[in-house]
Amino acid sequence: MPKLKHRKIRVNPDLCTGCTLCAEACSVRKFGAVNPRHAGITIMRDLFERFEGQLVCKHCDEPECVKACMSGTMTKDAETGLVSNDPDKCMGCWMCVMVCPYGSITDKGTNSKKQKTALKCDGCKDLDTPVCVLVCPTKAIMVEETESLLIRSMQNEK
Repeated sequence: MPKLKHRKIRVNPDLCTGCTLCAEACSVRKFGAVNPRHAGITIMRDLFERFEGQLVCKHCDEPECVKACMSGTMTKDAETGLVSNDPDKCMGCWMCVMVCPYGSITDKGTNSKKQKTALKCDGCKDLDTPVCVLVCPTKAIMVEETESLLIRSMQNEK
């Protein structure tokens, strides 16, 4: 049986400086303009604007956001393991935002009708390497390929 490799984006907080290049590149890719508030990765700062960390979708093996999505727009690709949503189908119910245990889905997306939609990292599913990984000057962001949970559980049963 062929092993399915799932792509996950990992961030090493010890290497991240909070420069926002990842969020800027993501926003350009998604919306054609530099606006880190409209990116699939979020740079967190405290009240004094000091860097605290970053949030990026974990592309969970069993994503709660997919289960909670009332419009069916939030999906998990069985081949790549990437969780994504279609902004043009999103109804803006925010169930995905509420159930994400990592807080990595925001309400800052927009669709072709300029309606607010859920926004999250889609792992740059159409690219070999996500743009955030390509532009990170400290190599704090990396892609990790893991075997799918389903494949691992099937192997454990043997």
